[in-house]
Amino acid sequence: MILDGLFENYPVEYPFGITRFRFLYEHRWEEPYLFLGERHNFWEFSCVLEGEVEAIQDGKIFLLKPGSFIGCAPMVFHSCRSTQKNCRLINFSFEHTGALPEKLKQGIFNLTPAETEELVHIFRQLCDAYTGPIQDQELGAEGSYAMGAFILRMSRNHNSYQHIKNSHSGVMYRKLVESMRAAVYENLTLAQIAERNSIS
Repeated sequence: MILDGLFENYPVEYPFGITRFRFLYEHRWEEPYLFLGERHNFWEFSCVLEGEVEAIQDGKIFLLKPGSFIGCAPMVFHSCRSTQKNCRLINFSFEHTGALPEKLKQGIFNLTPAETEELVHIFRQLCDAYTGPIQDQELGAEGSYAMGAFILRMSRNHNSYQHIKNSHSGVMYRKLVESMRAAVYENLTLAQIAERNSIS
């Protein structure tokens, strides 16, 4: 084989790199479950494996089904609840260098069964590395690179969508959020908020 040219000095730049996992959870809810919510300064991701889950982010209610993958950007208030029995999902968060794609803030990504299986494999690899009886830094580094690559590939290859639940309770929730935002400096009581929105 004859080479027509030799090319050198291609710097490799990583748009972001995972530096530390804050948590790695696999949730199994046999009964309906409600997580009241939180806000924190790092990214958090969830993927539903079984059942249906409502995820609330910044006043929007998303309906997640098996294969639904969603990210929550830093300092966005989020909560969730299972809508039926026997729900299962994986949940992880991390600190990082660089910036994650803006596309990750736009909604839900539907993974194929093969992609869901790959994500679960990487997740379990990370759990084995960091929470197993023997800490394995090399396995953890390999899993971290794999997770970062998976997130970049998923955001590049998939379009996000906003499967926003428009039930009566969903509409009321959004109305309450907007009402409280508009009155954030008024120091309203719970009774005053309820009265303004004509609810008990």
